[in-house]
Amino acid sequence: MKHIFLFMILLLGWIVAASAKDNTADDSTAVYYEDLSDLLSIRLYPLAKFNSLELKVPNGTIKMQPNGTGSIGIGFNYKWLGLGVSIGFPASKSSIEMKGETRRFDLQLSYFGKRLAADGFMQQYKGYYIANPSQFITWNSAQYPTARDLWVFSIGGSVNYIFNAEKLSYKAAYLRTQIQKKSAGSFTMGIFFIKTG
Repeated sequence: MKHIFLFMILLLGWIVAASAKDNTADDSTAVYYEDLSDLLSIRLYPLAKFNSLELKVPNGTIKMQPNGTGSIGIGFNYKWLGLGVSIGFPASKSSIEMKGETRRFDLQLSYFGKRLAADGFMQQYKGYYIANPSQFITWNSAQYPTARDLWVFSIGGSVNYIFNAEKLSYKAAYLRTQIQKKSAGSFTMGIFFIKTG
């Protein structure tokens, strides 16, 4: 696990270093998008992250979910630097009594250059409840069956190359540090990996 996390950090560092010279828009891009990265951009955003499990059994699928998935985040971008932090909403006392308690940790790193876009994430969840118990047994209780010690760790990432970066701005869609002034599209090519344990 440490090796995978170290590999993600090194890969992200290499991507940032390799495409640092692509971060500034030249005059030919001005027709399609406007660069505002010299201004401070602050954003507030809601998040809903899921790390649910589905277990196939002979007579159906058992759906296991964590309790509480909503978060609120705040982020900023200035020039090449961006940071976002989110805090999960705590589950209410009645929700914990009904679905059990989930402890979770979510980390996401992103990089958006002119031609390269990269994402990496790490999630650790402990404590799940069975969301569909009545499909397998007679279940009349208001409380869901729980698996308090069920622990799931996931790590993953993606790297994409944007072929038409002169006309299409990923930063306009994801970071809001550029404004797409004229419609354009692009083919992209990338890789994605995920490891769950």
